[in-house]
Amino acid sequence: MDIASPIGGSDHKLELRRALDAKGSQNGGNNRTIPGRLREFWDLMHRSLLPLLVALLFCANTSATLTDSDTTSVFVSATRAYDNRQYETAVELFEAVLTVQPTCARCAHMLGKSYGRLAEQAGWTDAIGLANKTRLALEQAVELAPNDPEALRDLIKYYRAAPGFLGGSEEKAQALEKRLLKRQTERTS
Repeated sequence: MDIASPIGGSDHKLELRRALDAKGSQNGGNNRTIPGRLREFWDLMHRSLLPLLVALLFCANTSATLTDSDTTSVFVSATRAYDNRQYETAVELFEAVLTVQPTCARCAHMLGKSYGRLAEQAGWTDAIGLANKTRLALEQAVELAPNDPEALRDLIKYYRAAPGFLGGSEEKAQALEKRLLKRQTERTS
């Protein structure tokens, strides 16, 4: 059936759909409907590209300034980027939030985790710099929220895993572990 020819009868929409589906199957077997393609595009935008666009808006453009009212939405986008394993985007967004709210312990903690994931994926020389940034961000998170068990656990893991020249230390890990255990016993008492 020629798509350009007029379609007669009461079933013209069905005929057009069949023609479009047949045309799609001729093009590599892709017979998804247009709404299905739009839904896939929206899902891709929402999962992957939206955090990147937010990062470009707030971080790449040096003339853009982040205000206190923007920080919540940027934090959510940064967390979504982290969850989607877009760690570079997450780093940019968490750093942007921390410039406006430098006392945000959760932001510092998530920034440290993002740097840590980048360090895991990086080559050896880049991993050294990223590991230091991981440590600094995690230490900042613990300094801002000394009783946050999740931040304490992550910093303990870092201290145990990192070599001494990157700030790793079993003594530091044990001191934080004591603090964490003390906090846990206080909560149960």
